[in-house]
Amino acid sequence: MTRQDINIGSAANDGTGDTLRSAGSKINSNFQELYLQFGGDSDVLSSLITIKDSAGTGAIIFEGTSADDFETKLMASNPTTVDKTIQLPDATGIIVLQDTTDTLTNKTLTSPILTTPQINDTSADHKYIFSPGELSADRTINIPVLSANDTMVFANNTQTLNNKTITSPKIGGGITDQAGAEIIKFTSVASAVNEVKVSNNITGNNPIISVDGDDTNVNLKLEGKGSGCVEVAKLAYTAATISTDGVAPSSASLIVIESNTAIAISVADGTTTGEYKIFINEQAGTATITPDTFNHDAVSTDDITLNQYDSITLVWSGSAWYISGGNSVVTVS
Repeated sequence: MTRQDINIGSAANDGTGDTLRSAGSKINSNFQELYLQFGGDSDVLSSLITIKDSAGTGAIIFEGTSADDFETKLMASNPTTVDKTIQLPDATGIIVLQDTTDTLTNKTLTSPILTTPQINDTSADHKYIFSPGELSADRTINIPVLSANDTMVFANNTQTLNNKTITSPKIGGGITDQAGAEIIKFTSVASAVNEVKVSNNITGNNPIISVDGDDTNVNLKLEGKGSGCVEVAKLAYTAATISTDGVAPSSASLIVIESNTAIAISVADGTTTGEYKIFINEQAGTATITPDTFNHDAVSTDDITLNQYDSITLVWSGSAWYISGGNSVVTVS
C-alpha cells in the first residue's frame, strides 16, 4: 500500500489534524506493511536478515538457517560514474561467484579470456589441459569452415591426413607405408647445396627427375647396394640432331647426324667417367668426328670418319675418349 502520513495540522491544537484514532490506524497500517515485508508475510520480523550491520556498512545481512557468529553480507561497490543496475533472471538457480567452483549450463560467452582452460574427458576422471606458450604479440588461430565432423591433428599423435596441401615440408628419416615399413629413406648431408627435383608434366610429355642446387654442373647418381646394380626396364638416351658443322651437343648422349653433304663435328671432353657419346650417321654426307682428347691405336690424326648408316660409341675414361664399339666400316685416321 502507499505510505500513510499522519496529518498534524497547521499549528498545535488547531483542530485540523488527524484524530488520535485516525493517526493510530495509520501507524498500525504502516507497521503492518513493514512486518509483512520483512517478516515473511507474518506478524514477526525475521531475525535472519537485516539491512545494515553493526559497523554501519550499507549491506543486506543474511544470518542463514541458524543464528551464530557467521553471516552472508550482500553489498555493492560504490558507483563512481552513473547509476548501476543488476538484474536477476526470471529463473530459479544458484548465483555464480568469481572464485567458486561451479558447473555452468547453457551459457554463451562473448569474447572470453581464458587462462589455462581445462576440459574433462568422457568419464570426467581426467582432463585436457590447454597450456599456451609465452607470446610476443597477439596471435589469431583460424578454424576452417568444416563441411562435416572432423578431428584435430597433433604433432605426436598417429593420424591419417586427407586432402592436405603441404608447403615446404620438413620430413625426417623417410616415408613409410601403412604397416610402418620404409618406402623411401632420406639421408641428410651437412651444409648440403644440391638436391633432387621431381617434376610432373602435361599430356604427351614425360615427368622429370633431375638435379637442382647451387652448383652449376651436378650429376644425378643412381647406385645399388653392395654388389647390386641399377636395373632399367627399358633404357633410352637423350638424343640431339646435328646437320651442320659444330660441336656435338654436351647435354645429349645420342647424336644423330642429318646432313647430305660432308660435315665436321668436334667432341668436347667428357665431364664424368663412364659418360657415353653415340654417333649415328643417317644421311649421305660423310661425317668427320674429332674428339678434343682421343686415345686409339691409329698413328695419324684423331679423326673418326662415319659414312652413311655407320655408327660409333665413345666412352669417357676420365682423361680421354675411347671407342667402345661401332657397326659397318668405321675409319680412324
